Amino acid sequence: MARLAHDAAQLRSEWRQKLVPAAPLYNWVRNRLIHWCWSPEQIAASVHPDDPGQRVSHETIATAIYAQPRGGSKALVIEALRQRDPV
Repeated sequence: MARLAHDAAQLRSEWRQKLVPAAPLYNWVRNRLIHWCWSPEQIAASVHPDDPGQRVSHETIATAIYAQPRGGSKALVIEALRQRDPV
């Protein structure tokens, strides 16, 4: 019974993943990572703050980088991330 209530509440919630491959924001973020070599922080700061549907945090971007891409695409995205030189 509790499981059914939980599942129903989850379906009613307004939270949706923003950075899934089918989402409009995904390609925009991916292009900035790979082609423009922007950091997740720069991308998050450049998204329009007046449109709540387009807001995304740098943590969400980092999660999408490591969780979503597969194969060669994942290698391109991770390679595009800025790496600090060891001190």
